Amino acid sequence: MPHYGYPRLGELRLIGGDGAPSVAPIAERRPHLVVYGSSISQCREAPGPTETWPALVARSGGWNLRCLGFGAQCHLDPTVARFIRDSPADLIVLGVGINIYGAASFSARSLGPALEGFIATIRSGHPATPIVVVTPIVSPDREASPNSVGLTLADIRALVAQTARQLSRADPHLTLVDGLSILGADDAHLLVDGLHPGPEGYALIAERMLARLDPLAALPR
Repeated sequence: MPHYGYPRLGELRLIGGDGAPSVAPIAERRPHLVVYGSSISQCREAPGPTETWPALVARSGGWNLRCLGFGAQCHLDPTVARFIRDSPADLIVLGVGINIYGAASFSARSLGPALEGFIATIRSGHPATPIVVVTPIVSPDREASPNSVGLTLADIRALVAQTARQLSRADPHLTLVDGLSILGADDAHLLVDGLHPGPEGYALIAERMLARLDPLAALPR
């Protein structure tokens, strides 16, 4: 399916070898990778759906991908947490922060508890599945510029990291990844608009994320 736009399904025809309709389930043996995030996970600037960073990671790692990349809509919605809780998942990646900065949807007081609740909901359905929390990648114009609730992107990155570290003390299956180690200041030239990576940036994110996710996928659960 397209990774960006408004796809519509038309008529579906099923034709078997003898001309009769035939439907049969496909045995899926690949482990399930769930990625939740913003437009940076949706990757609208990628040339096609197979060249988004989640798709590149899934193909390289041999995972069955479910990408929940919501442009401008990654705000820790409880409905999304319940959906992830109830979905097959062998590895879960949560990219959190840039939309919260843009929409000022949480303050310094509310962001940590909201993220903690979001993860707790997921944990109730996946008690031992590795969860990776990724803080925002670089966005130079936003790093030190306060939004309408007084938070810079650097502030939000620190709050997300602080919450993840606190949770990881009691949750050995939760890992924090610094988004600046995935795409940092030295890589800012790969951003097409100061916020979204282009194709080369997505390929670099995939390479660096794969290096961090591969060891987690091999952990016993």
